[in-house]
Amino acid sequence: MTANHTRIEQQLIDRYGPLLTKKQLAELLHRSEKGLDYTLSHPSESVFASSLHAMKLRLGRLIYFRATDIAGLLAGDE
Repeated sequence: MTANHTRIEQQLIDRYGPLLTKKQLAELLHRSEKGLDYTLSHPSESVFASSLHAMKLRLGRLIYFRATDIAGLLAGDE
């Protein structure tokens, strides 16, 4: 884990908590929720889409993303 990863993770946890909703992730990535849904439903279109798809955490009908996973992706660790 790099220092950049740790810093990004702490910022995400401070702002969103340990789990991000799809809406929060879309906001973070400056995407619409529908755009994020498209990316998640077409993981073969890019490495980024594939990584996001693999990070999904389903709790019932809701989808969440761990702040630590997203921090790693944004820091370039994934």
